[in-house]
Amino acid sequence: TEIAVDRAMAAYDFHEAYQQLLKFVTNDLSALFFDVRKDRVYCDGLKSRERALTLEVMATILSGLTRRLAPILVFTCEEVWRARPKTLCSAQDKPSIHLEDFDHRADSYLNPTLADKWSKVLQLRRAVLAALEVERAEKRIGSAMEAALTVIAPKEIKEACEGLDMAELCITSSLTLIDGEALEVNVSLAQGHKCQRCWNIRPALNAAAVCPRCEIVLEECA
Repeated sequence: TEIAVDRAMAAYDFHEAYQQLLKFVTNDLSALFFDVRKDRVYCDGLKSRERALTLEVMATILSGLTRRLAPILVFTCEEVWRARPKTLCSAQDKPSIHLEDFDHRADSYLNPTLADKWSKVLQLRRAVLAALEVERAEKRIGSAMEAALTVIAPKEIKEACEGLDMAELCITSSLTLIDGEALEVNVSLAQGHKCQRCWNIRPALNAAAVCPRCEIVLEECA
């Protein structure tokens, strides 16, 4: 997206640049990254490394989006730039967004191996979301957090998902991967009680209790 936007800007095709940015914000940020990572931002502890890394990525996204939207949303981007929390600013930042350049670093982010891995991960996630939508339509579940998933996945997809918290990525209470020939998603109700803070369903919880992660965070805040 970043490369396509830069090419459109260089050709003064602002409509195409805006459409590319809108697609990125809608599909990649709102429907995927923000949806998945809001649990870390809202529920992890303030000293959590995962939360800090998520906020760092968000700061990078904000900087890039503001720079590229500045020629189109002139006053709005200036307000965003000046209103950023001091923790998101660096000593190199100019006082106005219109004094900044585009910071062409898109090529440095390209990683074909990682892109291939995540195309397989997202293929599984799309299959999960489709299965959850059927369950919701049939009134067998309400929120996705009520679901416990068993996903049969081909070897290449299962290997791509190794090391990732697929339950977190699919926003469900649990997800188990099993080797198989074709991608298949089986949905059942998660067993246990809902954490009253993060809403994940855990088998060892009592009603009106919080999960171990949330308990630790609350103790840190006490």
